[in-house]
Amino acid sequence: MLCKVYGTGGAQVTALDHVSLAVSRGQFVAVMGPSGSGKSTLLHCLAGLDTPDAGSVFIAGEDLAGMSDRQLT
Repeated sequence: MLCKVYGTGGAQVTALDHVSLAVSRGQFVAVMGPSGSGKSTLLHCLAGLDTPDAGSVFIAGEDLAGMSDRQLT
């Protein structure tokens, strides 16, 4: 489950609150929701552009956290 919080102290904004997602090979997925619901944050974490505060992202069995910047590009 992914968690991502921006800001500190009383100015914290929770963008992802224990989000879980599994996509199988060949599936198409649409990420929909109102403005500010965390869609872009989720996609950034899934793409390795941002790191979650908690949780892990696995693509084809590989944990993105263990990859170098070069491997992520």
